[in-house]
Amino acid sequence: MQARTLWSLSVKSKTATSTAGVSCVWNRCKSDFLHKSIVPTTTFKKVYLAYPFLSWRRPAPDILIHKRHSCQMRSFNRLNCILKCLKGDWKRQDDYCLHTNLHSKLVSIDKNNKHTSYITGHWFDMYFKDRRPVVLNHNPFMSFKPSPRPELNDQLIRATNMVTSSLKYCKTLRANVLEPEIFHLDPKASDTLKFRKFVRLLPKSLSFYGAYWYKAFPLDMSQFSSLFNSTRIPQQGKDKLYKNEKAKHLLVFRNGNMYVFDCLNDNGDILPTSQIMSNLKYILEDQSDSPLTLLATCQHKIEMCGPKPGSI
Repeated sequence: MQARTLWSLSVKSKTATSTAGVSCVWNRCKSDFLHKSIVPTTTFKKVYLAYPFLSWRRPAPDILIHKRHSCQMRSFNRLNCILKCLKGDWKRQDDYCLHTNLHSKLVSIDKNNKHTSYITGHWFDMYFKDRRPVVLNHNPFMSFKPSPRPELNDQLIRATNMVTSSLKYCKTLRANVLEPEIFHLDPKASDTLKFRKFVRLLPKSLSFYGAYWYKAFPLDMSQFSSLFNSTRIPQQGKDKLYKNEKAKHLLVFRNGNMYVFDCLNDNGDILPTSQIMSNLKYILEDQSDSPLTLLATCQHKIEMCGPKPGSI
């Protein structure tokens, strides 16, 4: 089924992401952004990407303290039991060799992937190799409270507002001026302009420790780049993540049908709200019947990856 194109614009230029480019875009169209954070979005990126590697030879209390606040109680208790077994005498030499070989492999992976955490590959495999339906097991969903203003609860108006707000969030994120996600243990001390000015002046390699001094803990935002213009492509054995940051269109699913229309112009600016609303109105009023829902809810879209084993 071919998606309907309601609006088509050629891609001629890419929005600048440099400091000068961001300032130029900001001055030209401030309404396209949610805000302009004085602390760049990627300030803490270098720190939280490098998850520290912990050796099983380290004292158990050190590992438990490190993991206590980063995993659920059930996982924490299981880790505690494993560490107790490791501290004891090895019953068989084979067990000792198995653990030392595994440790050596993890150390090698960690040294060869300094740009990210040693667990990243295994983490992505857990999702991309899963053959269960994506919609029911991996795709998040959001629910929204009704607006206190009844006139804004109309489906068309609500959808238009959500699309426009999402576009503003996307542009703010890509311009690196989105406020970093930080958990403030003491908001009165850290959720302040003074804290932001202090963190902004620190080198990125020390920014996390400066926030920690204020009892503020930056959250991992490394996956935020996959929020927009990305999709999961079915493959044999393991799916892959595809991104196209040059895309300016929006894909809408309704009643099993797919609709596409551009929501950014050639300069990367958000199109007028009335134009976005007009496209969404067309989708709501369209009575075409060509459902594709089955493709998104089947056990896995393996049929799209070629013939099944044994079918030839």
